Amino acid sequence: MGTLEPVSETPPNNKEFTLLSPLRSLSVIALTLSLVILSIACGGDPSTNTTAINTPAPQVTATEAPPSIRATVVPTAVPTVAPTVLQVEPDPTQEPTPTPEATPTPTSIPTPEATPTPTSIPTLTPLPISASIPNAASVTVKNIAFTPMSVTVEIGGTVTWDFTQGTHTTTGSGSESWDSEVKNSGSFSHKFDLLGSFSYICSLHPSMTGTVIVE
Repeated sequence: MGTLEPVSETPPNNKEFTLLSPLRSLSVIALTLSLVILSIACGGDPSTNTTAINTPAPQVTATEAPPSIRATVVPTAVPTVAPTVLQVEPDPTQEPTPTPEATPTPTSIPTPEATPTPTSIPTLTPLPISASIPNAASVTVKNIAFTPMSVTVEIGGTVTWDFTQGTHTTTGSGSESWDSEVKNSGSFSHKFDLLGSFSYICSLHPSMTGTVIVE
């Protein structure tokens, strides 16, 4: 294969060269690699193609693009979304809901305190003063009877029996024993020195009885 001679081209103006220089560099590199591979595949010596391989790539001079080509990034304003306020219009056909009235709390009525009942003071009833026990008593013997049938005397007292009618006796038995014997007049007395109740009779008329109480 013949040696490829580099093709000289007239460099474009600065504007075109600035835009197309990267593409050209890539194209030259790709073409050079293709030739090397093709030469190896055909059995050639890569050193014989040093002219083509070692051909320096055209110098790429970065030229600042003119101000007219510079891209200016203009910030896009984000629209502000205002919140939507929903107004609910009342339905004229709907009856308004009555507001429940507060139930008044019943006021508790204080329970009146119980008035203490005054404690009644018991009235002391004075004990009846017992009559003094007589020191003497009299019994009338008349009509087959002792009148009164019962008399009371104090210890050491005396009982007198007066015989006004009939014939009788006054006879006692027991711890206080006495006997007037038969009488149709006059009287008979006996002193009682023991406490107790003592019964007596008329020995002529056993149905005639009496009692003397000694206190």
